[in-house]
Amino acid sequence: MRAIFLTLWLTLFPLFMTAGAIADELSDLQAENFLLTTELQLAKAGKMYIVMDLPGKAVIFKAGGIEIKRLPIEHSRVDAVDSVPILRKLNVKKADNQPKRKQVVIASEEEIRSAPAPAPGTDGLVALEISDMPELYQLEFDDGLLLTVKAPASGDFKTKATRYWQDSVDYVKNWYQSMHRKMSGEAGSPQIVMNLSGADARQLYWSFDQDMPCLIKN
Repeated sequence: MRAIFLTLWLTLFPLFMTAGAIADELSDLQAENFLLTTELQLAKAGKMYIVMDLPGKAVIFKAGGIEIKRLPIEHSRVDAVDSVPILRKLNVKKADNQPKRKQVVIASEEEIRSAPAPAPGTDGLVALEISDMPELYQLEFDDGLLLTVKAPASGDFKTKATRYWQDSVDYVKNWYQSMHRKMSGEAGSPQIVMNLSGADARQLYWSFDQDMPCLIKN
């Protein structure tokens, strides 16, 4: 009896493995087809869009299907994000040190006449630069996905120590919540943590406008 069972198992096991491999391959092909079709539509629109290639470790700015800028991803962590790709749009950018343009004070006619002329090639207003952008922030998408962007801690020892402590607390908290959800069968909120260099984090914040389309390869 055992010999018959063993023979049957050895016969059917390769079939189960083959069926599973075919299903996985079909799923991958469907996902790749969606990404290619969607990107083709975005390219035809002629507007800028972003492709976040997590396996390829790159954030890619594109317009008309042509790559404009590539930002390398140092590390990323994904939690409760469906692997099925969808087209997302940015809702809002959140940062503790949100960049703000200086308040413009309306001067009187006398003050305007006596004020020195602005430098050639300028309008006299102080514009925000990429260097004013934050290196730690969150991007919230229209489907509820929350993407946290982090750059290596910079500044004095106190600032770095505070940042390392916050990162450690967040890691332990996320790990505990993930384990709790798995044990209880609860669905967690989709989130991604992405580590970029300081310059690239500021560049992404600067360039990623509200309602800009985004494809995430997970």
